[in-house]
Amino acid sequence: MGSGEGTDDPVDWVNSLEAQYTAKGKRPPGDNWLTFLEIQKTMGCGVCKARRILSKAKQDGEIEVFHGSLISQTTGTLCRQIWYRSKS
Repeated sequence: MGSGEGTDDPVDWVNSLEAQYTAKGKRPPGDNWLTFLEIQKTMGCGVCKARRILSKAKQDGEIEVFHGSLISQTTGTLCRQIWYRSKS
């Protein structure tokens, strides 16, 4: 391993690298995007019914889907997230 020349603390560069790549995430462009949980709460239904409705709406071309990432409020780590938006 290298000697870490040029840094005061050998882990500074690791912390800097982590902050650079995890703080941002990848969010959908534009407005009116909702996560699955937001949609489920709005519908007032269970997980299975909400998934069936979203799946059917996706097949019918009624909604757009965006695959991105988001910092988890629970763990503080970068997690995959899916957003949905109506095409109409």
